[in-house]
Amino acid sequence: MNSRNVPDLNGKHASLPMVSVITSCYNTAAYIEQCIKSVQAVNTYDRFRVEHIVVDDGSTDASLVILQYLACSFKGSKIQLKVYELAVNTGMPSQVRNYGVARAGGKYLFCLDADDVITQNALRYFLDHFLANPDSR
Repeated sequence: MNSRNVPDLNGKHASLPMVSVITSCYNTAAYIEQCIKSVQAVNTYDRFRVEHIVVDDGSTDASLVILQYLACSFKGSKIQLKVYELAVNTGMPSQVRNYGVARAGGKYLFCLDADDVITQNALRYFLDHFLANPDSR
């Protein structure tokens, strides 16, 4: 699909498939910026859209401040960064992840831990697999 033939909606190619990257975090101030920046560096080749949903599980360190700063600094970038805050720590990463999943706009979900980074082409390979093998969804 040629990106020039795709209608543009507020700078986003609305008809392209979307991958929602879901990250839950709790007291990951030392790692979260690296995680977020690795998702921002993903190469989409204008073949898909990406939103990164990060849910802070009541962190008591600077995690939320860092997330809010990054959300402001990445406004208008090709990859949307959406930050949600839970006021009290649940202690249940799967519940926090499910909170993010419930807010995801993408058809395809990719979970990424807050202390991990993703390589530049990983989401392209991820999506290519699902598009080539629709029964594996």
